[in-house]
Amino acid sequence: MKINTNLIAAAIVSGIVTGACGQSQNRPPGFGNLAVPVELTKVETATIKDSSIFLGMLEAQARVTLQPEVAGRIVNISAKSGQRVTRGVPIAQLRPDLDRARLDSAIANANALRAAQEAARSRLQAAQSRETRLLAELELAQSDFTRNQTLFAEGVIAKRDLEEAQRDIGVARANLREAKEEIQAARASLDQAGGAYKQAQAQVRVENENLQLRQILAPISGIVGDFPVKQGDFVNTQSIVTTITQNDFLNLRISVPVNRAGQLRLGLPVELIDPNSRQLLARGQINFISPTVNDNLQTILIKARFTNNRGSLRDRQFVSAKIIWSEQPGILIPTVSVSRLGGQSFVFVATEDNQKVIQKPVKLGEIQGNSYLVIEGIQAGDNIAVTNILKLRNEVPIIPATEQSSR
Repeated sequence: MKINTNLIAAAIVSGIVTGACGQSQNRPPGFGNLAVPVELTKVETATIKDSSIFLGMLEAQARVTLQPEVAGRIVNISAKSGQRVTRGVPIAQLRPDLDRARLDSAIANANALRAAQEAARSRLQAAQSRETRLLAELELAQSDFTRNQTLFAEGVIAKRDLEEAQRDIGVARANLREAKEEIQAARASLDQAGGAYKQAQAQVRVENENLQLRQILAPISGIVGDFPVKQGDFVNTQSIVTTITQNDFLNLRISVPVNRAGQLRLGLPVELIDPNSRQLLARGQINFISPTVNDNLQTILIKARFTNNRGSLRDRQFVSAKIIWSEQPGILIPTVSVSRLGGQSFVFVATEDNQKVIQKPVKLGEIQGNSYLVIEGIQAGDNIAVTNILKLRNEVPIIPATEQSSR
């Protein structure tokens, strides 16, 4: 009997195909093209912030405009724009020629008057020394006269000797009076010389201050601004040479509605947010609360202080300020995980074996960044879908991202 090999081969192929088709039809749900690939994220407890956002402009701790106190021509600018300087550092110099000459003349005059004062003091000291010597001579003359009186009474000396001793007393007294008058004149001369010297010293200080006014110094420590003038320019007291900004700390003025008055307190945290990039710029706290309310706006002025260690904040920079009224633990979920149907919000929660998702209604609170605050509906530890949300339905089979990547 002859076997048709072609028929046998066809039958084998047919059986393989049939078996394969039947096997595909018997696959359990959740496999193959019926399952939706998704990424899952675990719901975790986070810090929930009750906050409000306000717009404001930063103010530097101090900012001064440098203007000359006298008119003159700029001969040197010793600082550069953007340079950090300390208080008292020279910034610019005006031409000092005339003031320098006046100062030198005042110093020379003061030195001459000081020499005159010293000469007057020497004359006074000499007159005082002569007075002391003449006083001693007067005492000696009086002693000699007393002794001669005794000797004359005893007949030892003649009357002429007694009269001569008396004349010596008169001469000594006249010399002493002359010495006292000389002392008075010397003292008056010294006082006059001292007064003139003090006036000369005052004039030196005035001329020195005038010379110092030719030098523009930094009144505070900070960052030097732009120079609208250049070396060689003539400036007056109305000219602006540059500015210096002290921005180690910056303050922000915020007007808070009066209905928030009960929540205001010193030390309340404030976050600075870039209004364009929405990035966090700095963290600070409230350091001033006004005791009065703005009548027209019904707001309360507060101030928040921020350190500028990185130098990223600028004077007069517009920012968004987030006042954090309170912080407490809660649940946040990505906004992309939420779907809505008939005004109700839903999320898709994976089963314990991650084979399918269950559609669960949730009650949501405020948005914080890219997340929703969950009030009720799910709990920490749940795995929720965050991709292919539009393809999901209740109890739809899924392929989690980790499982999908392993296949």
